[in-house]
Amino acid sequence: MSVIFYTTHCPKCKVLKAKLDDKNIKYDEIDDIEEMKKLHFTSSPMLQVDGALFDFSGARKLLDKFNDSSSFETFVRSMKVM
Repeated sequence: MSVIFYTTHCPKCKVLKAKLDDKNIKYDEIDDIEEMKKLHFTSSPMLQVDGALFDFSGARKLLDKFNDSSSFETFVRSMKVM
């Protein structure tokens, strides 16, 4: 499973990073603005989970639904089935 956190280190980015860390979710962090421009991002942070993109609001909702009783990978798979 691939989780990529795109950040400019803004206040919202720090909130999302803290949520990822608190939930012990492993992720790659990219703070290259040129890379984000190539992907046509117009805001940050962005979270990519197995190819699905989430803006700050969507990522927060996703992470708030995840509880530590299962692995994040299992949780994401169950969400795709729903």
